[in-house]
Amino acid sequence: MKKSGKTAVIKKVVPARKRGRPTKYTPELAEAICKAVIDNKSLAKICETIQIDIHTLYHWLDAHEDFLQQYARAREIQAQLWEDRILQAAWDNSDDDLFTEDGKRFENKEWTSRSKLKVDALKWLMSKRLPKKYGDRLNLDSQEKMKVSFTFGGEEDGDSAKK
Repeated sequence: MKKSGKTAVIKKVVPARKRGRPTKYTPELAEAICKAVIDNKSLAKICETIQIDIHTLYHWLDAHEDFLQQYARAREIQAQLWEDRILQAAWDNSDDDLFTEDGKRFENKEWTSRSKLKVDALKWLMSKRLPKKYGDRLNLDSQEKMKVSFTFGGEEDGDSAKK
């Protein structure tokens, strides 16, 4: 074998580095986020606490299937807790009535209005977050009879046969 005057150059292949700062995401942080959701913390407050942008949180949900499933389950649990709160508010009549100094009873309208508002707000949120379970259902099984007529060329069906 003849040697040529050229030397072989061997390059070390270095994997490309990821750009940007390292992620704060960890499975433990994802679990803490889900616990905060169950505890009724807003996403804005959670993100502020862990010092991330809300868009980062949504990116993590897209990027980590396990976190997405954990988060969806946390939202379901949150809705079930809201259901319990609705029942409590609906059945709690402890502050519905107030009494004057002479013992006359009167309705505490502020309390009853606030209770109704809480129940309505939670019902609305539940219907939006878990529509399959708590959303309005359309009854498509109607027993009503209707008269339907069709028009062709401007004449009612059947009129052309009479002429």
